[in-house]
Amino acid sequence: MTQAPTLPPVGTARPSTPARLGTQRLFYPVCAVACLFIALYGFKDFFLHGQAYPRHPLNPAIRVLLIIHGLAMTLWVLLLIAQPTIITMGKRKLHMAVGRYGAALAAIIVVLGYMTAIGAARNNPPELAIFGMLPPRFIHVPLTAITLFAVLVAVAVWQRKNPPVHRAMMLMATVNALSAALGRFTWINTHLGDSWWAQQLGPMHASVSLGLIFFALACLVYRRFEKWLALGVAILAVTYIAMLHFSATPAWESFAKMLIG
Repeated sequence: MTQAPTLPPVGTARPSTPARLGTQRLFYPVCAVACLFIALYGFKDFFLHGQAYPRHPLNPAIRVLLIIHGLAMTLWVLLLIAQPTIITMGKRKLHMAVGRYGAALAAIIVVLGYMTAIGAARNNPPELAIFGMLPPRFIHVPLTAITLFAVLVAVAVWQRKNPPVHRAMMLMATVNALSAALGRFTWINTHLGDSWWAQQLGPMHASVSLGLIFFALACLVYRRFEKWLALGVAILAVTYIAMLHFSATPAWESFAKMLIG
């Protein structure tokens, strides 16, 4: 008598096929490559012409600092591509060794980021309005991005033995850092700059949109709710909204003027 096939218990996930496993392994490297293209396109004036956006000369007072900061961030995105790729090759020891240099690079980027943000606010014309904000208010944008980058990378390093948290926080740290590149996408500012979404989130609204896209794609690829990516996007959104409102207060104005001098 032929025995009926045994069915898995209700609610048990089906094992992933080799093709799906391959797609899952490539998800983070592909996201990293997308981040690189965003950075290159957003800063195309810098990479192709050595100029600031939109085709203005780099501020002579901080020109060297801008170049070093830009190269450091480019190296970070390249590292973001390399690290998950190394994991897909099964070379975990190499991944851990490179990760030590990555942590050091992140620390350098944070220091350079603060120096660049403050230097730009001090040396740009005081009447220069970016996204409708004068320097004392606009400086909250780069300072917020730098601080979030530091916090998210620190969490990722702390949770380096917990891959789902580690890779999600690293990706969200980079998505947050891409706010400067995305802010230079003219078509985004033209079509979405006055939208409700941009009004709520401020100049960094495109980073939240990018984070949501990565989150949605991850849910499809992994066939589950990617809670750590969702948490990362939520952290970005809540922080951006809070800082947008705080930057309009007298307390922030006093703090910003103290920084700028």
